[in-house]
Amino acid sequence: MKMPIMDQLHQDHINYSRMLNLLESFLKKQKAGSDKGYLEMYLIMNYMTRYPDIFHHPYEDIIFDEISNIDGTLRDEIEVLEEQHKDLHTTSKTLLDDLDAVINGHIVEKQKIQEAAAGYASALRAHMDAEEARVFPMINEKMTQTAWNNILGKLKEVKDPIFGEKVSDEFKILYGQIMNA
Repeated sequence: MKMPIMDQLHQDHINYSRMLNLLESFLKKQKAGSDKGYLEMYLIMNYMTRYPDIFHHPYEDIIFDEISNIDGTLRDEIEVLEEQHKDLHTTSKTLLDDLDAVINGHIVEKQKIQEAAAGYASALRAHMDAEEARVFPMINEKMTQTAWNNILGKLKEVKDPIFGEKVSDEFKILYGQIMNA
């Protein structure tokens, strides 16, 4: 049984891909010699640490735990995905801190930031692909109404500060760049 939360999680993945595309466009410009884009990269990672890391991935974890109780064949795969959620959070927070240091005038190796950002983008893309390819379809197929009732009581509605109904003031610059990309 498919529920609207699964549509939202899928749409989130599409939105995160757009964010990663923008992040990678700044990386490409920097590799070509530009020293610009650190503020925008900071805003991207600020968003990624505040919405996906705080709401999206924990919501998935709640749903994953429920589906692994229903279908044990997914348990190992779900454990890997849940561990990746933790790793992605750590990576995104470290990258955000490094970008914060740069925009505040501290010296951080350009190569360190480029490697961390490229690694983060690659890991998140692979992670989302794994969820979309196997786990999301199994959730949509096997989850029962009772299981969904269990889950929905644990989730609170949170508006996406960029892709929600209203763009948060702090992300308006970034939103404009996403729409122009």
